[in-house]
Amino acid sequence: MLYSFVANGLYNITIESMLKEIKVGEKFGRLTIVEKLKPENNGRMVLCKCDCGNEKKFRFSRIDSGHSKSCGCLLSDVLLKRNFSHGMAGTKLYNVWNTMRFRCDNVKCECYKNYGGRGIKVCKRWEKFENFYKDMGDCQKGLSLDRIDNSKGYNKANCRWATVEEQVSNKRNNVKLTYRGETRTIPEWSRELNINPGTIRSRLVRLKKIEEVLNQRIH
Repeated sequence: MLYSFVANGLYNITIESMLKEIKVGEKFGRLTIVEKLKPENNGRMVLCKCDCGNEKKFRFSRIDSGHSKSCGCLLSDVLLKRNFSHGMAGTKLYNVWNTMRFRCDNVKCECYKNYGGRGIKVCKRWEKFENFYKDMGDCQKGLSLDRIDNSKGYNKANCRWATVEEQVSNKRNNVKLTYRGETRTIPEWSRELNINPGTIRSRLVRLKKIEEVLNQRIH
C-alpha cells in the first residue's frame, strides 16, 4: 500500500517516491535526470535537462509524481498553441502579417507616418491571420507583400507578392513617363531601353521632349 501526505500544502508525495532510487539518465516527461544534487529542505534534489535544452533543478518527488514535466516550456507551448491555433507563429508569413498591422496600427512605429499616419489601413478581414493566409497563401522566396495602389490599404484586391524590382517601380514617389503609348516608371524604362536611370533623370532636367529623354542614341 502507498501512503501519501501533503508537503507544505502544495502537492502529494508518496512514500514510494521518497524511497525510490534516483537513476541518472531516467526520463520523466521532457525531463532527463543528469545529476543527483545535495538535499534541500529535507527533499532529494536532481538536476534535469529538458528536451528544449534548458537545465533546471527539481525535487525528485515533483518529477516522479508528474507534477513537473518540463522546465516550463511545455506550458509555454500549450499557451502558444491556444493563442495561435494556426501553428504558424514565428514563420516568415506570420511576421509579414504582424509587420503590416504594426505599421498601420501602432503610432510608436517609426514607419507609422508612411502607413497608418496617412490613412493606410488593414481591412477588417485581415485582422485575423488565418484570413490573411487564406487570401494570400505562402510567401515565396524573393517576394514581399506589396500594395498595387499605394494610396489604398491592405486587402486581397490591392495586394500581391512582388519582387524588389516590382516594388521599387510601384513606389508612390516614382516618376512615370509615357512613351510610345506606354506609361512606365524610370526603373522600368531603364531596364527595357538599357539606359542608366540616372541618365534618364538628368535628361528630364535639361531636355523638353520625352522622345529625347528616352532616346537610346543620345549620350
